[in-house]
Amino acid sequence: MQTRSILVVDDDESMLEYCAGIMAIEGFRVQAVSNAKDAVSVIRSTPFDIVLTDHVVVQPGNQSMTQAVKLLRPDTEVIVMTALPTLENAVNSFVEGACDYLVKPFKLEQLRSAVGRGLEKRRAREALVFGQEGM
Repeated sequence: MQTRSILVVDDDESMLEYCAGIMAIEGFRVQAVSNAKDAVSVIRSTPFDIVLTDHVVVQPGNQSMTQAVKLLRPDTEVIVMTALPTLENAVNSFVEGACDYLVKPFKLEQLRSAVGRGLEKRRAREALVFGQEGM
């Protein structure tokens, strides 16, 4: 079984280190970056199963990280984190393709659950795609 991969994007160094450390302990291949420019560069060159990104991290032209990820890697699941939750931001995150939305500070179990749901969604899509190829 291949090791699942996760990219963590957050301009808050302590949150970046916390999330990356937890995901490494959970057995993920982890890469962490602190800005959108580096994140897009990494996503272009490396596929990830999940991108865990701060909501505030935005691309030039007001493109969100979720939109950038889905444009470059449509099969990658995106989990949005935010310290400034609003209903509008949550709805927009899901409309843009996020699979989950975490409000900071979140509990370790909330992070694990969100990542687990993201992986389950990805596995289901992979099973569907690979199952149809044999038809």
